[in-house]
Amino acid sequence: MQLKCPGCARTLKIPDSAAGKVIKCPCGKQMRVPAAKPAAAAKTPAARPAAPAMAAAGATTSHAPTASRLQSVTRTPAARPAAPVSTNAFGVDAGMFDELTETDLKPVAVPPKPGTQPKVKKPTKGGTDDYVSDDDKKRMSVNEAKQKAELAPLPQRLGAYCIDWLLCVGMFFVAAPVLSLISIALFGTPSEESESITASEIFFFVGLAIAGSVGLVLNAGLLAWKSQTLGKMICGLTIVDAQTIRRASFHQTVILRFIGWKLKCMIPFLGAMYARRDLWSLFANEGITEHDNMAGTLVVTTRSVHR
Repeated sequence: MQLKCPGCARTLKIPDSAAGKVIKCPCGKQMRVPAAKPAAAAKTPAARPAAPAMAAAGATTSHAPTASRLQSVTRTPAARPAAPVSTNAFGVDAGMFDELTETDLKPVAVPPKPGTQPKVKKPTKGGTDDYVSDDDKKRMSVNEAKQKAELAPLPQRLGAYCIDWLLCVGMFFVAAPVLSLISIALFGTPSEESESITASEIFFFVGLAIAGSVGLVLNAGLLAWKSQTLGKMICGLTIVDAQTIRRASFHQTVILRFIGWKLKCMIPFLGAMYARRDLWSLFANEGITEHDNMAGTLVVTTRSVHR
Protein backbone atom coordinates (compact mmCIF):
# COMPACT_ATOMS: atom_id res chain seq x y z
CA MET A 1 0.00 0.00 0.00
CA GLN A 2 0.99 3.63 -0.44
CA LEU A 3 0.84 6.30 2.26
CA LYS A 4 1.48 10.03 1.98
CA CYS A 5 3.59 11.62 4.74
CA PRO A 6 1.83 14.66 6.31
CA GLY A 7 5.18 16.22 7.15
CA CYS A 8 7.05 16.22 3.83
CA ALA A 9 4.24 15.11 1.44
CA ARG A 10 6.37 12.19 0.27
CA THR A 11 4.59 9.04 -0.94
CA LEU A 12 5.81 6.00 0.93
CA LYS A 13 5.36 2.34 -0.06
CA ILE A 14 4.21 0.44 3.01
CA PRO A 15 3.95 -3.36 3.17
CA ASP A 16 0.59 -4.80 4.14
CA SER A 17 2.11 -6.37 7.23
CA ALA A 18 2.63 -2.88 8.70
CA ALA A 19 -1.13 -2.20 8.84
CA GLY A 20 -2.17 -0.69 12.18
CA LYS A 21 1.43 0.07 13.24
CA VAL A 22 3.31 3.35 13.74
CA ILE A 23 6.05 4.01 11.21
CA LYS A 24 8.58 6.79 10.85
CA CYS A 25 9.20 8.76 7.66
CA PRO A 26 12.81 9.60 6.66
CA CYS A 27 11.95 13.24 7.48
CA GLY A 28 11.36 12.20 11.11
CA LYS A 29 7.55 12.41 11.17
CA GLN A 30 5.78 9.50 12.85
CA MET A 31 2.44 8.28 11.50
CA ARG A 32 0.07 5.43 11.97
CA VAL A 33 -0.64 3.05 9.01
CA PRO A 34 -4.38 2.48 8.49
CA ALA A 35 -5.64 -0.94 9.44
CA ALA A 36 -6.30 -3.43 6.64
CA LYS A 37 -9.87 -3.54 5.33
CA PRO A 38 -11.84 -6.69 6.26
CA ALA A 39 -12.74 -9.23 3.57
CA ALA A 40 -15.75 -8.61 1.32
CA ALA A 41 -17.40 -11.76 2.59
CA ALA A 42 -17.52 -10.33 6.04
CA LYS A 43 -19.58 -7.40 4.77
CA THR A 44 -22.37 -9.66 3.36
CA PRO A 45 -24.60 -10.89 6.17
CA ALA A 46 -26.25 -14.29 6.05
CA ALA A 47 -29.68 -14.46 4.35
CA ARG A 48 -32.59 -14.41 6.68
CA PRO A 49 -34.63 -17.65 6.42
CA ALA A 50 -38.19 -17.40 5.14
CA ALA A 51 -41.03 -17.44 7.54
CA PRO A 52 -42.35 -20.97 8.11
CA ALA A 53 -45.94 -19.91 7.56
CA MET A 54 -45.18 -18.65 4.05
CA ALA A 55 -43.26 -21.84 3.10
CA ALA A 56 -46.17 -24.06 4.19
CA ALA A 57 -48.77 -22.11 2.29
CA GLY A 58 -46.69 -22.03 -0.95
CA ALA A 59 -46.33 -18.35 -1.67
CA THR A 60 -47.58 -17.24 -5.10
CA THR A 61 -45.70 -15.09 -7.61
CA SER A 62 -47.53 -11.99 -6.42
CA HIS A 63 -45.97 -12.46 -3.01
CA ALA A 64 -42.34 -12.81 -4.32
CA PRO A 65 -41.69 -9.07 -4.62
CA THR A 66 -42.98 -8.63 -1.12
CA ALA A 67 -40.54 -11.24 0.27
CA SER A 68 -37.55 -9.71 -1.55
CA ARG A 69 -38.56 -6.25 -0.37
CA LEU A 70 -38.76 -7.49 3.22
CA GLN A 71 -35.33 -9.10 2.82
CA SER A 72 -33.76 -5.85 1.62
CA VAL A 73 -35.35 -3.87 4.44
CA THR A 74 -34.15 -6.23 7.17
CA ARG A 75 -30.60 -6.39 5.78
CA THR A 76 -28.18 -4.42 8.08
CA PRO A 77 -24.73 -3.24 7.09
CA ALA A 78 -21.69 -4.78 8.74
CA ALA A 79 -20.19 -2.86 11.67
CA ARG A 80 -16.94 -1.03 10.89
CA PRO A 81 -14.07 -2.52 12.89
CA ALA A 82 -12.30 -0.15 15.26
CA ALA A 83 -8.80 0.86 14.26
CA PRO A 84 -6.24 -0.76 16.51
CA VAL A 85 -4.30 1.58 18.82
CA SER A 86 -0.56 1.20 18.63
CA THR A 87 1.07 1.00 22.03
CA ASN A 88 4.68 0.77 23.09
CA ALA A 89 6.36 -1.37 25.74
CA PHE A 90 4.80 0.73 28.51
CA GLY A 91 1.25 0.41 27.17
CA VAL A 92 1.07 4.12 26.19
CA ASP A 93 -0.22 5.41 22.87
CA ALA A 94 2.81 6.54 20.87
CA GLY A 95 0.80 9.23 19.10
CA MET A 96 0.53 11.31 22.24
CA PHE A 97 4.28 12.10 22.10
CA ASP A 98 4.25 13.55 18.58
CA GLU A 99 4.29 17.18 19.77
CA LEU A 100 5.94 18.47 22.98
CA THR A 101 5.13 21.78 24.61
CA GLU A 102 7.09 23.91 27.07
CA THR A 103 4.96 22.57 29.90
CA ASP A 104 6.08 19.03 29.09
CA LEU A 105 9.73 20.08 29.29
CA LYS A 106 9.49 21.54 32.82
CA PRO A 107 11.32 19.57 35.56
CA VAL A 108 9.20 17.30 37.69
CA ALA A 109 9.35 17.68 41.47
CA VAL A 110 11.17 14.81 43.12
CA PRO A 111 9.02 13.08 45.74
CA PRO A 112 10.50 12.74 49.24
CA LYS A 113 12.26 9.56 50.16
CA PRO A 114 10.21 6.93 51.98
CA GLY A 115 10.33 7.39 55.71
CA THR A 116 11.36 11.05 55.59
CA GLN A 117 9.16 13.94 56.64
CA PRO A 118 9.54 17.61 55.69
CA LYS A 119 11.08 19.77 58.37
CA VAL A 120 8.57 21.82 60.31
CA LYS A 121 9.74 25.20 61.54
CA LYS A 122 9.55 25.29 65.30
CA PRO A 123 8.16 28.41 66.97
CA THR A 124 10.63 30.60 68.75
CA LYS A 125 10.81 31.07 72.48
CA GLY A 126 7.62 32.50 73.86
CA GLY A 127 5.46 31.13 71.07
CA THR A 128 6.23 33.92 68.59
CA ASP A 129 7.50 33.66 65.04
CA ASP A 130 9.43 35.76 62.54
CA TYR A 131 6.35 37.81 61.64
CA VAL A 132 6.23 39.38 65.11
CA SER A 133 8.26 42.57 65.40
CA ASP A 134 10.84 43.16 68.10
CA ASP A 135 8.68 45.83 69.76
CA ASP A 136 5.75 43.41 69.96
CA LYS A 137 8.00 40.75 71.46
CA LYS A 138 9.20 43.18 74.12
CA ARG A 139 5.63 44.21 74.86
CA MET A 140 4.58 40.59 75.19
CA SER A 141 7.47 39.83 77.55
CA VAL A 142 6.54 42.83 79.69
CA ASN A 143 2.94 41.68 79.92
CA GLU A 144 4.10 38.22 80.96
CA ALA A 145 6.44 39.76 83.54
CA LYS A 146 3.59 41.78 85.05
CA GLN A 147 1.73 38.56 85.77
CA LYS A 148 4.73 37.08 87.58
CA ALA A 149 6.15 40.07 89.48
CA GLU A 150 5.43 43.70 90.32
CA LEU A 151 7.37 46.21 88.25
CA ALA A 152 9.22 48.87 90.21
CA PRO A 153 7.04 51.97 90.84
CA LEU A 154 8.40 55.19 89.42
CA PRO A 155 8.97 56.96 92.81
CA GLN A 156 11.03 54.05 94.13
CA ARG A 157 13.00 53.84 90.89
CA LEU A 158 13.83 57.56 91.02
CA GLY A 159 14.76 57.29 94.70
CA ALA A 160 17.21 54.48 93.95
CA TYR A 161 18.78 56.58 91.17
CA CYS A 162 19.27 59.53 93.52
CA ILE A 163 20.88 57.41 96.23
CA ASP A 164 23.30 55.79 93.80
CA TRP A 165 24.16 59.19 92.30
CA LEU A 166 24.78 60.75 95.72
CA LEU A 167 26.95 57.79 96.70
CA CYS A 168 29.26 58.33 93.74
CA VAL A 169 29.25 62.14 93.56
CA GLY A 170 29.04 62.72 97.31
CA MET A 171 32.31 60.90 97.86
CA PHE A 172 34.07 63.66 95.92
CA PHE A 173 32.64 66.41 98.12
CA VAL A 174 33.39 64.49 101.30
CA ALA A 175 36.84 63.36 100.28
CA ALA A 176 38.02 66.69 98.83
CA PRO A 177 38.40 68.67 102.11
CA VAL A 178 39.66 65.62 103.99
CA LEU A 179 42.37 64.94 101.42
CA SER A 180 43.29 68.61 101.33
CA LEU A 181 43.93 68.68 105.09
CA ILE A 182 45.91 65.45 104.97
CA SER A 183 48.12 66.70 102.14
CA ILE A 184 48.87 69.94 104.01
CA ALA A 185 49.71 68.00 107.15
CA LEU A 186 52.07 65.68 105.29
CA PHE A 187 53.67 67.94 102.69
CA GLY A 188 52.99 71.41 103.97
CA THR A 189 51.45 74.35 102.16
CA PRO A 190 52.49 74.38 98.45
CA SER A 191 54.33 77.53 97.41
CA GLU A 192 52.79 79.73 94.75
CA GLU A 193 56.11 80.16 92.93
CA SER A 194 56.42 76.45 92.14
CA GLU A 195 55.51 75.72 88.51
CA SER A 196 55.78 71.92 88.62
CA ILE A 197 53.27 69.58 90.19
CA THR A 198 54.13 69.01 93.81
CA ALA A 199 53.82 65.82 95.81
CA SER A 200 50.89 67.21 97.78
CA GLU A 201 48.91 67.82 94.59
CA ILE A 202 49.61 64.31 93.31
CA PHE A 203 48.44 62.91 96.64
CA PHE A 204 45.28 65.01 96.54
CA PHE A 205 44.17 64.01 93.01
CA VAL A 206 45.02 60.34 93.43
CA GLY A 207 43.09 60.23 96.69
CA LEU A 208 40.16 62.01 95.08
CA ALA A 209 40.05 59.44 92.24
CA ILE A 210 40.14 56.58 94.75
CA ALA A 211 37.37 58.14 96.83
CA GLY A 212 35.21 58.65 93.75
CA SER A 213 35.61 55.04 92.66
CA VAL A 214 34.51 53.71 96.03
CA GLY A 215 30.85 54.17 95.17
CA LEU A 216 31.29 52.51 91.78
CA VAL A 217 33.14 49.53 93.22
CA LEU A 218 30.56 49.16 96.00
CA ASN A 219 27.64 49.13 93.56
CA ALA A 220 29.43 46.72 91.21
CA GLY A 221 30.01 44.32 94.09
CA LEU A 222 26.38 44.52 95.21
CA LEU A 223 25.18 43.90 91.65
CA ALA A 224 27.32 40.80 91.33
CA TRP A 225 26.30 39.53 94.77
CA LYS A 226 22.61 40.37 95.11
CA SER A 227 21.59 41.98 91.78
CA GLN A 228 21.01 45.25 93.65
CA THR A 229 22.75 48.57 94.00
CA LEU A 230 22.82 50.36 97.33
CA GLY A 231 19.95 52.62 96.26
CA LYS A 232 17.81 49.68 95.05
CA MET A 233 18.51 47.78 98.25
CA ILE A 234 17.31 50.71 100.33
CA CYS A 235 14.21 51.21 98.15
CA GLY A 236 13.34 47.49 98.08
CA LEU A 237 14.02 46.83 94.39
CA THR A 238 15.75 43.92 92.64
CA ILE A 239 17.05 43.37 89.10
CA VAL A 240 15.72 40.14 87.53
CA ASP A 241 15.92 38.40 84.18
CA ALA A 242 13.06 39.49 81.89
CA GLN A 243 12.30 35.92 80.79
CA THR A 244 12.66 33.85 83.94
CA ILE A 245 11.88 36.57 86.55
CA ARG A 246 14.82 35.26 88.57
CA ARG A 247 17.86 37.10 89.84
CA ALA A 248 19.85 38.47 86.92
CA SER A 249 23.26 37.03 86.11
CA PHE A 250 26.65 38.68 86.52
CA HIS A 251 26.85 39.22 82.77
CA GLN A 252 23.51 41.05 82.73
CA THR A 253 24.01 43.22 85.80
CA VAL A 254 27.72 44.08 85.76
CA ILE A 255 28.93 43.60 82.19
CA LEU A 256 25.90 44.91 80.28
CA ARG A 257 24.01 47.25 82.65
CA PHE A 258 26.81 48.69 84.76
CA ILE A 259 29.87 48.77 82.47
CA GLY A 260 28.44 48.37 78.97
CA TRP A 261 25.80 51.05 79.26
CA LYS A 262 28.22 53.58 80.79
CA LEU A 263 30.70 53.00 77.96
CA LYS A 264 27.87 53.41 75.44
CA CYS A 265 26.95 56.78 76.93
CA MET A 266 30.59 57.91 76.62
CA ILE A 267 30.53 57.67 72.80
CA PRO A 268 31.08 61.19 71.39
CA PHE A 269 27.89 62.87 70.11
CA LEU A 270 25.85 59.65 70.39
CA GLY A 271 26.33 59.12 74.13
CA ALA A 272 24.19 62.13 75.06
CA MET A 273 21.40 60.89 72.80
CA TYR A 274 21.49 57.43 74.40
CA ALA A 275 21.40 58.91 77.90
CA ARG A 276 18.48 61.21 77.04
CA ARG A 277 16.53 58.33 75.47
CA ASP A 278 17.21 56.18 78.51
CA LEU A 279 15.89 58.85 80.85
CA TRP A 280 12.78 59.37 78.72
CA SER A 281 12.00 55.64 78.65
CA LEU A 282 11.91 55.64 82.44
CA PHE A 283 8.77 57.81 82.29
CA ALA A 284 7.24 56.65 79.00
CA ASN A 285 7.81 52.87 79.00
CA GLU A 286 6.42 51.81 82.38
CA GLY A 287 9.84 52.12 84.02
CA ILE A 288 11.58 49.82 81.51
CA THR A 289 14.66 51.75 80.39
CA GLU A 290 16.98 51.34 77.42
CA HIS A 291 19.69 49.68 79.52
CA ASP A 292 17.04 47.22 80.76
CA ASN A 293 16.28 46.26 77.15
CA MET A 294 19.98 46.00 76.30
CA ALA A 295 20.67 43.63 79.21
CA GLY A 296 17.34 41.77 79.03
CA THR A 297 16.45 42.65 82.61
CA LEU A 298 13.61 44.19 84.61
CA VAL A 299 13.56 46.07 87.88
CA VAL A 300 10.84 44.70 90.18
CA THR A 301 9.97 44.99 93.84
CA THR A 302 11.86 42.62 96.11
CA ARG A 303 8.72 41.46 97.91
CA SER A 304 7.10 40.27 94.66
CA VAL A 305 10.10 38.06 93.85
CA HIS A 306 10.43 36.40 97.28
CA ARG A 307 6.74 35.94 98.02
